Amino acid sequence: MQVRRFRFFTLLIVAAMMLSTALGQIAVPTFGTRGTIDDVFLQSFMTQFRRQISLELEFEVNNAEVITQGVAGSLQAEMAFLITDVMKQRYAITGELSQEDRLQGKAPYSVRILIVDSQERRSSDIISLPLSEASVPEVVQNLAGQVSLFITPTLSPEEGTAALFVVTEPLYADILIDGVKVAETPLKDALMLKPGPYEVEVRKEGFIPNSRLVTLQDRKEMMERFTLTPLVGGSIQLKSQPDANVLLDGVAVGKTPLTLQALPGNHSLIMERPGFQPSSFNVRVENYRVSRVNQTLEPLSDVVFFWEAFPSELVFINGVLQTRDYQDNLEPGSYQIDLRSGGEKRSFTVTIAVKGAYRLDFSLSRAVRLE
Repeated sequence: MQVRRFRFFTLLIVAAMMLSTALGQIAVPTFGTRGTIDDVFLQSFMTQFRRQISLELEFEVNNAEVITQGVAGSLQAEMAFLITDVMKQRYAITGELSQEDRLQGKAPYSVRILIVDSQERRSSDIISLPLSEASVPEVVQNLAGQVSLFITPTLSPEEGTAALFVVTEPLYADILIDGVKVAETPLKDALMLKPGPYEVEVRKEGFIPNSRLVTLQDRKEMMERFTLTPLVGGSIQLKSQPDANVLLDGVAVGKTPLTLQALPGNHSLIMERPGFQPSSFNVRVENYRVSRVNQTLEPLSDVVFFWEAFPSELVFINGVLQTRDYQDNLEPGSYQIDLRSGGEKRSFTVTIAVKGAYRLDFSLSRAVRLE
């Protein structure tokens, strides 16, 4: 069987070298499918996805037509690197569209992709998103944006006067700040950053990634300790805007941002938060890989305010005390916001002209719209 497989890939490489004449910078073969996927829908999705990548990156996209869907549908980095070799490209994307019968029509399909860079020999997490025929333009824009971030990584965070010291067990783990690798443990000196909120993540091959949100203060040092758990199977890294409660296979497992260990195979996910439409879809987990989900929840009414406040803090909107961490059924207009704590009061006015969900940022006295 291994001999036949080797011969198959050898023939594939030879055929591609003979047939491939248009060399772009990124190979995006037609994805594989799981379940019943209409071919017209698949081809329409691929056309829009390739076009969006070309617009986002100003890249020539190679359709890699000689790559079979069996290879293109693999979410294994080794297969994606094979495609870069075959098609003479630096980058390649593999992926699959799958039918999701268990989600009762809320998200009839899912799309999953993996991106590789053959020059630096690095690969992305498996990126998963729910998909419907109506959401294709939004989904391809989201995916193309994540491809762009992988190919042109975000700059390292700015240096500042706040100190962060990270300790991990075991040692020699990568430290990422807002998704950008900045150092490795053990640290000799604290990381000096501008004051403010950051997502701090640590990763080590063979272990489940661990992350948390921290807020650094001017001229103060914060120490964060991370204990990494050995990986058995794969893991799912979940983020959402806004933060949401998560059910994995029907069981409540915590609140985003969250990283979970999971056995290989398909798992059902539900993200829910009061005032927003629950997001339900499936995610496929592969052995020893991270499957990443980053979802923006849709508000249930034209305008929704949401916020994070300490139990000792009281929030008033137009003079009315709020007993929840959100306020829905609002309309565009101006609103008086008051935050009271320990006898102190902070007030500001926000004017909403566009419908959507807005996070009340009490530190900056403004409302930030979710995109």
